Amino acid sequence: MELWIEWWNQVSQLRPAFSRTRTFIWFAVALAATCVRSDLLGVTSLVRAMGLEERCYDRLLDCFHSRALNLDALTRLWTRLILSILKPFFYTIQGRIVLVADGIKIAKTGRKMPAVKKLHQESDNNTKPEFIFGHSCQAIGLIVRAASSFLAVPLACRIHEGVVFSMLSVSFCDPGSSLLVTHLCHPFLGTSSVPICQGSL
Repeated sequence: MELWIEWWNQVSQLRPAFSRTRTFIWFAVALAATCVRSDLLGVTSLVRAMGLEERCYDRLLDCFHSRALNLDALTRLWTRLILSILKPFFYTIQGRIVLVADGIKIAKTGRKMPAVKKLHQESDNNTKPEFIFGHSCQAIGLIVRAASSFLAVPLACRIHEGVVFSMLSVSFCDPGSSLLVTHLCHPFLGTSSVPICQGSL
């Protein structure tokens, strides 16, 4: 019980990212279910892990799409929380924390889905097609010490390529562009950090 009390004390610091209490509570339920679920079968696994009623399935979906959630604010609060509670375990180089970034391309069959675009796959595997239609996701994490090994604590993940809100806006369509890396590392601008990118980044 003490562990869950401490868990709630930390999660409650994310409350300012939500304009409605109900949305935050559903978010907390989804987060708790993610911590204890035994399978990776999407929202269904969250419902099963918490022993929720069947009608709660739609409520969880509504939470993920709610306008009461400010994703940028949530990312900033989550990053601030991790930087405060895990500070003694940071892996550093010359006094700078180490961040790792990587990306993945996920094939999608619906070509009219938002952010789906034609992507080139860089792989030595001959069974993979050279081009696919799908999402290109990039993630950034923080390296921390865990006993005798190291872990990457995920901080943010976004679909960067193919997302254009306006033809006048800056487009992050080039995976090799420094703009993409800057956008990915935006929560850490102004901090003493060393980004280490892998793959197309």
